[in-house]
Amino acid sequence: MSEDSSINANIAVRKDSNIHSLADLKGKKVALPRGTYMQRYFTLFIEQQGYKLSDFNIIQMTNDAESALLNGAIDAMVWTEQSTARLENKSPTITTLYSTRTEPELSGISVIVGREAFINQNEKVIKAMNIALLKASKYAQNNPDQAEILLAKESDTNIEIIKKYMIFIV
Repeated sequence: MSEDSSINANIAVRKDSNIHSLADLKGKKVALPRGTYMQRYFTLFIEQQGYKLSDFNIIQMTNDAESALLNGAIDAMVWTEQSTARLENKSPTITTLYSTRTEPELSGISVIVGREAFINQNEKVIKAMNIALLKASKYAQNNPDQAEILLAKESDTNIEIIKKYMIFIV
């Protein structure tokens, strides 16, 4: 659909923790959703640094990871860039330790999957959705400031967080 369908993941920690590097994270509780590109990113990233998953206390979590990080139940979370940006916006105590933005080969890929029967029965809907996504992508490319304002409003996220993480070069 778009020329760049990569999606980024971050490793987020509390600013008041003693975790400032991957070495500091060793043996600590790291929440991530298993079977996702976030797990793939974390696994490949730590292996590049000479670590293995067993060096960390991996905890399966999904949306509850945000509150667990905020209340100190976990030491770090590996999550989508959008979610960690929103969390940083909600709480100034959270920061990004690492991101696939600096390791683009570890980014995930965004795809849309559908059942064959649904796709065959709804060809016009699928075509309209693809056209809308392409138009939205082109709008964001051609109007990045307006796209940032719209995204900030719709996601209830501070515009500075949007500007930091959302680059509309797709």
